[in-house]
Amino acid sequence: MEHHNDGGDNDNDGDDDGNSQYLESFEIDEARAKEIAITFAKALSDCTDARDAMENCTTEEDYPKASMDLTMCFGKTLCQVQHQSLVKVVGEDNDAKTEAALQTLTECVMLKAGERRIAREQHPHLFEE
Repeated sequence: MEHHNDGGDNDNDGDDDGNSQYLESFEIDEARAKEIAITFAKALSDCTDARDAMENCTTEEDYPKASMDLTMCFGKTLCQVQHQSLVKVVGEDNDAKTEAALQTLTECVMLKAGERRIAREQHPHLFEE
């Protein structure tokens, strides 16, 4: 992806800036937005327990595990390929591989969440809770 500076846009705060700018200009058609809404609704209902656990964290130590459980849960619905890869390497007892697979899953879930945010902005009527 080309990264050009078009003036005073604070481009120096890491490389994820280009990503969110890229996503902002992303057009999502209604059919795709509907798909995103349905998939997310399923993920949200499947992950109620994990969401509750995260909201009920009482200590700093609880938070990372609850956050990971929620990412894993969302990943099962939103990022099936990445989720299956992670499940496969967890059994291999290889920390580096597990870490990499978890990172990939987390990035996928975050990307899907960003996509949902944009779909919701462009097609709010599809996302009424």
